[in-house]
Amino acid sequence: SEKSLEELQLKLSRPIRLAGWMTRDEDGEPVLDMDLPTAGSWNVVVCKADAGKKSAAGLQQIGSIVDGKAAIPDESWKYAFCPGRLILIWPSTTP
Repeated sequence: SEKSLEELQLKLSRPIRLAGWMTRDEDGEPVLDMDLPTAGSWNVVVCKADAGKKSAAGLQQIGSIVDGKAAIPDESWKYAFCPGRLILIWPSTTP
């Protein structure tokens, strides 16, 4: 439908930036290795498919960043942990 195409266009035109990736620390614990923007409000997302579904992967929000401080709860990203998985951000004022 036309509305679906408009929503898709909004998603595809987001100013997405690479912020980092998932990795392990020296003790083998999962960590997020990210460069945080120091100003503004940002959505933090990863590309992940839903477990057990045969649909395409999509962007799933795992947290946010406000003025250089990240709010990313463990339960929002550890289920999606995969070494090397990219962490993406875009301004939270963008649809």
